[in-house]
Amino acid sequence: MIKVIIFDLDNTLYNEKEYVISGFKAVALFLAREKSLDYCTVYSSLLESFVINERGKNFNYLCNKLNIDKSIIRRLVDVYREHYPEISLKEDIEMFLLELSRKYKLCLLTNGWLLPQKMKVESLRLDRYFDTIYYSQQDGLDLAKPHPKYFMKILQFYKIEASEALMIGDDPVADIQGAKDLNIPYFQISNELDDNEKQKIMQFLHNNI
Repeated sequence: MIKVIIFDLDNTLYNEKEYVISGFKAVALFLAREKSLDYCTVYSSLLESFVINERGKNFNYLCNKLNIDKSIIRRLVDVYREHYPEISLKEDIEMFLLELSRKYKLCLLTNGWLLPQKMKVESLRLDRYFDTIYYSQQDGLDLAKPHPKYFMKILQFYKIEASEALMIGDDPVADIQGAKDLNIPYFQISNELDDNEKQKIMQFLHNNI
Protein backbone atom coordinates (compact mmCIF):
# COMPACT_ATOMS: atom_id res chain seq x y z
CA MET A 1 0.00 0.00 0.00
CA ILE A 2 1.39 3.39 -1.01
CA LYS A 3 1.46 5.89 1.84
CA VAL A 4 3.88 8.57 0.63
CA ILE A 5 4.31 10.01 -2.87
CA ILE A 6 7.65 11.64 -3.60
CA PHE A 7 7.69 14.21 -6.40
CA ASP A 8 10.54 15.75 -8.31
CA LEU A 9 10.12 19.45 -9.10
CA ASP A 10 11.67 20.69 -12.36
CA ASN A 11 10.04 19.32 -15.52
CA THR A 12 7.75 17.23 -13.37
CA LEU A 13 5.37 19.68 -11.72
CA TYR A 14 6.05 22.53 -14.14
CA ASN A 15 7.99 23.10 -17.35
CA GLU A 16 11.46 24.36 -16.44
CA LYS A 17 11.58 26.46 -19.61
CA GLU A 18 9.30 28.85 -17.71
CA TYR A 19 12.05 29.35 -15.15
CA VAL A 20 14.67 29.89 -17.85
CA ILE A 21 12.53 32.54 -19.55
CA SER A 22 11.89 34.22 -16.21
CA GLY A 23 15.63 34.28 -15.52
CA PHE A 24 16.39 35.72 -18.95
CA LYS A 25 13.94 38.54 -18.29
CA ALA A 26 15.70 39.31 -15.00
CA VAL A 27 19.10 39.38 -16.72
CA ALA A 28 17.80 41.58 -19.54
CA LEU A 29 16.35 44.02 -17.02
CA PHE A 30 19.64 44.07 -15.10
CA LEU A 31 21.67 44.87 -18.22
CA ALA A 32 19.16 47.49 -19.32
CA ARG A 33 19.54 49.25 -15.97
CA GLU A 34 23.24 48.73 -15.31
CA LYS A 35 24.68 48.93 -18.82
CA SER A 36 21.99 50.95 -20.62
CA LEU A 37 21.45 48.14 -23.11
CA ASP A 38 18.14 47.72 -24.88
CA TYR A 39 15.98 45.28 -22.90
CA CYS A 40 14.32 43.71 -25.95
CA THR A 41 17.64 43.21 -27.73
CA VAL A 42 19.17 41.46 -24.72
CA TYR A 43 16.09 39.34 -24.06
CA SER A 44 15.69 38.25 -27.69
CA SER A 45 19.40 37.39 -27.86
CA LEU A 46 19.08 35.19 -24.79
CA LEU A 47 16.05 33.42 -26.26
CA GLU A 48 18.02 32.92 -29.47
CA SER A 49 20.89 31.43 -27.46
CA PHE A 50 18.49 29.01 -25.79
CA VAL A 51 17.21 27.78 -29.14
CA ILE A 52 20.78 27.22 -30.32
CA ASN A 53 22.49 26.00 -27.15
CA GLU A 54 19.65 25.29 -24.72
CA ARG A 55 21.25 25.90 -21.30
CA GLY A 56 24.88 26.33 -20.33
CA LYS A 57 26.42 28.84 -22.74
CA ASN A 58 23.71 31.46 -22.93
CA PHE A 59 25.64 34.31 -21.36
CA ASN A 60 28.76 33.60 -23.43
CA TYR A 61 26.59 33.75 -26.53
CA LEU A 62 25.02 37.00 -25.34
CA CYS A 63 28.38 38.66 -24.67
CA ASN A 64 29.77 37.58 -28.03
CA LYS A 65 26.75 38.82 -29.93
CA LEU A 66 26.42 42.19 -28.17
CA ASN A 67 30.14 42.80 -27.55
CA ILE A 68 29.77 42.75 -23.78
CA ASP A 69 32.86 42.25 -21.61
CA LYS A 70 32.74 38.64 -20.41
CA SER A 71 33.92 39.64 -16.96
CA ILE A 72 30.25 40.37 -16.23
CA ILE A 73 29.15 36.77 -16.76
CA ARG A 74 29.65 35.84 -13.11
CA ARG A 75 27.30 38.65 -12.13
CA LEU A 76 24.74 37.57 -14.72
CA VAL A 77 24.76 34.06 -13.29
CA ASP A 78 24.06 35.52 -9.84
CA VAL A 79 21.21 37.65 -11.19
CA TYR A 80 19.74 34.59 -12.88
CA ARG A 81 19.98 32.38 -9.80
CA GLU A 82 18.84 35.03 -7.33
CA HIS A 83 15.82 36.35 -9.21
CA TYR A 84 12.31 35.61 -7.94
CA PRO A 85 10.83 33.44 -10.69
CA GLU A 86 7.61 34.10 -12.55
CA ILE A 87 6.41 30.51 -12.80
CA SER A 88 3.14 28.77 -12.07
CA LEU A 89 1.46 25.40 -11.83
CA LYS A 90 -1.08 24.50 -14.47
CA GLU A 91 -4.60 24.24 -13.11
CA ASP A 92 -4.82 20.51 -13.82
CA ILE A 93 -1.58 19.91 -11.88
CA GLU A 94 -2.98 21.88 -8.95
CA MET A 95 -6.13 19.78 -8.96
CA PHE A 96 -4.10 16.57 -9.23
CA LEU A 97 -1.93 17.50 -6.25
CA LEU A 98 -4.95 18.55 -4.23
CA GLU A 99 -6.66 15.23 -4.90
CA LEU A 100 -3.57 13.25 -3.96
CA SER A 101 -2.93 15.31 -0.82
CA ARG A 102 -6.31 14.22 0.55
CA LYS A 103 -5.30 10.56 0.48
CA TYR A 104 -1.50 10.46 0.71
CA LYS A 105 1.41 12.25 2.28
CA LEU A 106 3.18 14.26 -0.41
CA CYS A 107 6.90 14.89 -0.30
CA LEU A 108 8.99 17.05 -2.64
CA LEU A 109 12.59 16.01 -3.34
CA THR A 110 14.51 18.35 -5.63
CA ASN A 111 18.07 18.80 -6.84
CA GLY A 112 19.55 22.16 -7.76
CA TRP A 113 21.08 25.22 -6.11
CA LEU A 114 19.36 25.80 -2.78
CA LEU A 115 18.25 29.44 -3.15
CA PRO A 116 16.73 29.09 -6.65
CA GLN A 117 14.92 25.89 -5.65
CA LYS A 118 13.49 27.51 -2.53
CA MET A 119 12.24 30.47 -4.54
CA LYS A 120 10.65 28.15 -7.10
CA VAL A 121 8.83 26.35 -4.29
CA GLU A 122 7.64 29.67 -2.89
CA SER A 123 6.55 31.03 -6.26
CA LEU A 124 4.61 27.84 -7.03
CA ARG A 125 3.13 27.86 -3.50
CA LEU A 126 3.88 24.18 -3.11
CA ASP A 127 3.50 24.29 0.65
CA ARG A 128 -0.25 24.09 -0.03
CA TYR A 129 0.16 20.46 -1.07
CA PHE A 130 3.40 19.06 0.32
CA ASP A 131 3.91 17.90 3.88
CA THR A 132 7.69 17.87 3.56
CA ILE A 133 10.16 19.47 1.15
CA TYR A 134 13.75 18.28 0.80
CA TYR A 135 16.54 20.09 -1.06
CA SER A 136 19.00 17.29 -1.71
CA GLN A 137 21.81 19.53 -2.94
CA GLN A 138 22.00 21.60 0.24
CA ASP A 139 24.59 19.19 1.64
CA GLY A 140 26.69 19.24 -1.53
CA LEU A 141 26.50 18.04 -5.12
CA ASP A 142 27.75 14.59 -4.16
CA LEU A 143 24.65 14.01 -2.01
CA ALA A 144 22.10 15.14 -4.59
CA LYS A 145 19.80 12.60 -6.24
CA PRO A 146 20.38 9.79 -7.14
CA HIS A 147 22.42 9.51 -3.92
CA PRO A 148 20.37 7.43 -1.47
CA LYS A 149 20.72 9.83 1.49
CA TYR A 150 17.51 11.79 1.01
CA PHE A 151 15.48 8.85 -0.25
CA MET A 152 16.41 7.03 2.95
CA LYS A 153 15.76 10.14 5.02
CA ILE A 154 12.21 10.30 3.66
CA LEU A 155 11.54 6.63 4.41
CA GLN A 156 12.86 7.10 7.93
CA PHE A 157 10.90 10.31 8.54
CA TYR A 158 7.60 8.72 7.56
CA LYS A 159 8.54 5.38 9.14
CA ILE A 160 7.63 3.43 6.02
CA GLU A 161 9.12 0.65 3.93
CA ALA A 162 10.42 1.34 0.43
CA SER A 163 7.39 -0.46 -1.02
CA GLU A 164 5.08 2.07 0.66
CA ALA A 165 6.51 5.03 -1.26
CA LEU A 166 6.16 6.09 -4.89
CA MET A 167 8.70 8.27 -6.72
CA ILE A 168 7.43 10.43 -9.59
CA GLY A 169 9.94 12.29 -11.74
CA ASP A 170 11.30 12.87 -15.22
CA ASP A 171 15.03 12.25 -14.84
CA PRO A 172 16.02 8.62 -15.56
CA VAL A 173 19.10 8.88 -13.34
CA ALA A 174 18.40 11.35 -10.54
CA ASP A 175 14.78 10.33 -9.98
CA ILE A 176 14.30 6.85 -11.36
CA GLN A 177 17.66 5.21 -10.69
CA GLY A 178 17.70 6.78 -7.25
CA ALA A 179 14.38 5.10 -6.47
CA LYS A 180 15.37 1.81 -8.11
CA ASP A 181 18.51 1.56 -5.97
CA LEU A 182 16.34 1.41 -2.85
CA ASN A 183 13.52 -0.64 -4.40
CA ILE A 184 11.11 2.28 -4.23
CA PRO A 185 8.30 2.00 -6.79
CA TYR A 186 8.59 4.72 -9.41
CA PHE A 187 6.78 6.36 -12.28
CA GLN A 188 8.81 8.17 -14.93
CA ILE A 189 7.09 10.96 -16.81
CA SER A 190 8.17 12.51 -20.10
CA ASN A 191 8.23 16.22 -19.25
CA GLU A 192 5.61 17.80 -17.01
CA LEU A 193 2.67 15.61 -16.05
CA ASP A 194 0.08 15.16 -18.79
CA ASP A 195 -3.43 13.69 -18.55
CA ASN A 196 -2.40 10.23 -19.69
CA GLU A 197 0.38 10.05 -17.10
CA LYS A 198 -1.90 11.27 -14.33
CA GLN A 199 -4.42 8.56 -15.21
CA LYS A 200 -1.72 5.87 -15.12
CA ILE A 201 -0.52 7.10 -11.74
CA MET A 202 -4.04 7.02 -10.33
CA GLN A 203 -4.52 3.50 -11.68
CA PHE A 204 -1.26 2.38 -10.09
CA LEU A 205 -2.31 3.86 -6.76
CA HIS A 206 -5.73 2.22 -7.02
CA ASN A 207 -4.08 -1.15 -7.63
CA ASN A 208 -1.87 -0.68 -4.58
CA ILE A 209 -4.49 0.11 -1.97
